[in-house]
Amino acid sequence: MDMISFGEFEKYFRVDNTSSEAVPDIYPGSSIISQHVNPHYSGKSYGRGIYRFHDFSKCDFWTKIVLSIFPEQRGKLFCFSYDWLGRQFAFDPNDHNTIHMVDIDQGEVLSMESSLENFHDVELVENSDDILAVGAFNDFFGANSSIATYQSVGYKKPLFLGGEDRRENREVIDMEVYWSIGAQLLDKIKPLAAGTRVDSIKLL
Repeated sequence: MDMISFGEFEKYFRVDNTSSEAVPDIYPGSSIISQHVNPHYSGKSYGRGIYRFHDFSKCDFWTKIVLSIFPEQRGKLFCFSYDWLGRQFAFDPNDHNTIHMVDIDQGEVLSMESSLENFHDVELVENSDDILAVGAFNDFFGANSSIATYQSVGYKKPLFLGGEDRRENREVIDMEVYWSIGAQLLDKIKPLAAGTRVDSIKLL
C-alpha cells in the first residue's frame, strides 16, 4: 500500500523540524496511521507550531485520551495531529472520507467530509484561517515566536465561567494538562440544564 504524502500542504506551510521518528510502524498502537501516512510526517511541526502531526508512537495515546472524554466516538476516530489550540484531528478508521476535529474548549466533535489528502492539500491550504485560526495565532505569538511540542494555548478562565475570548485570557499550557482540566470541567457541567449559570467549579 502506497504511503500518503501532502505535497500542496508542504508548499503552503513552512516546516519547523525534521521527522522525530523514522520507523513508526514498530509501535503496535501506531499501526492504523502508519499504514496510511508517510513516516516522514511523524512528529513534524509546521508554521511555528500552528499545526503538528503527532509522533506516530503517541497517536494511540491521544486517541485513548479523546475517547475517555467522548466515549460515544469509540471506533469512529483515530487521532493523527493537533493544532496550537490543542484541538485534535482524527480520521475515521471505517470511513476514510471523514475527518473529525475534537475541541476540548467547546466539548464537541466536529466532522467534515474529507479524505486525509484533501484535508491537508485543500482544506488546510484554502481554509487555513477558518480551521487553524491563523490570524489569532499571529496575534498571540507575533511574527517570530512559536509554540513548543505538546503545548497548547488555552483559556485561563473558560468562556462558560465568564471568561472572555480575548488574548489576555489565554496562556500557553502543557496540552495533556489542559485536556485533563477540560475533561474535569466538562464532567462537572454535563449534568446541568442548558443555560444554567456557572460561577465557579472546584477541581480535584
